[in-house]
Amino acid sequence: MERSFVFAVTLTVGVLSLAVVAAQPSAQIAEAHYQQGLAFYQSKPPDYVNASVWYRRAAELGHAAAQNDLGWLYQNGWGVPRDAGQALYWYRQAATRGDAAAQVNLGWMYENGRGVARDHLEAMRWYRQAAAQNNPIAADNLGVLHRDGLGVPRDYVEAVVWFRRSAAAGNAWGQTNLGWMYENGWGVPRDYAEAMTWYRRAAAQGNALAQNNLGVLYRDSLGVPRDLDQALAWFRKAAAGGEPRAQQSLRHLESLDRGMDPWADVLDGKSIRVAISAKGLVYLFVNLPIRLTAGGSIDVEIPVKIFTDPELRDLGILQPNGSLAMKENPHLPYKPMRAASEAQKRRFFEDHRASAVAIHWPPYVIVVPGVDQRPAGTKEAIREAVERLYER
Repeated sequence: MERSFVFAVTLTVGVLSLAVVAAQPSAQIAEAHYQQGLAFYQSKPPDYVNASVWYRRAAELGHAAAQNDLGWLYQNGWGVPRDAGQALYWYRQAATRGDAAAQVNLGWMYENGRGVARDHLEAMRWYRQAAAQNNPIAADNLGVLHRDGLGVPRDYVEAVVWFRRSAAAGNAWGQTNLGWMYENGWGVPRDYAEAMTWYRRAAAQGNALAQNNLGVLYRDSLGVPRDLDQALAWFRKAAAGGEPRAQQSLRHLESLDRGMDPWADVLDGKSIRVAISAKGLVYLFVNLPIRLTAGGSIDVEIPVKIFTDPELRDLGILQPNGSLAMKENPHLPYKPMRAASEAQKRRFFEDHRASAVAIHWPPYVIVVPGVDQRPAGTKEAIREAVERLYER
């Protein structure tokens, strides 16, 4: 019995040793295949077809990074047909092996409904697994889900926690998003200086949105004196990086030195109204009578500018006791309102189906009561008149 027991143990150990020896070359082969695929992927120009061949060989041997990278090729249609289902399959193979990059990619597929039904909770589950491995992209994505209330109740404080984690790790998107939270005062007190700090870090890494946001701070005098030279410089960098908002701001700021023309002619003789938003911003509205080709005219109230507290104090409009006082027509630097988001525009049209008028520059929506009862072409006449105002 003792000999049999010893023999059995010896045999078992021998079998395990053979398995380890057999497994080692397989792992080495998989790594060699992966490195070969990586070399093709990183060649100039990239050879995605051969990269996919070698990634697949490594992936089939269980190499997690190769599985993730093969999924990336399928997601983008590089060297293989674009196939979200195949991308999802390979991401899942790698993610279940603990590959953080694949966990982020799999979460992104769920978040955006690519190859699978959109599922923000499942996206969050995979992002959390990657974030537990200190993946800064996962942390940023978790911040976005909490900021936008996707799969969870909107929670700006929790979003800031994740954005800060991502930003501290050097992720440019985390830095940009953290700056945005400071700029808007979401989850943290509004602090333009802190927003600028994070935007600068992201901008130094080439993040075009951060560069655009720096341009906005300089253009709108948010936390810094108005400096259109700085604004133009940042808009140009962001526009070169493909940021559409910067391209639009750049076109209009360069065309007529927009931002420096006085308002005297624009506002002269027109009724001006001041309104305060829930966020404490002050809107200036001007009443513009528009003549119609069919005869008669229609009064339209146009939002011309958004003021911030520092600007109001500098201009003498905001009094020490907190009240607003505006004497005659202010002689101020001209600045159109910021563009409305697509979601805001959709909401306007849903709430005011008959009276909403879309303005091309800047892209926003105004509401004109009774416009639906006017002759055909009234909305077009309003749009042209408002856009002429902004071109001055």
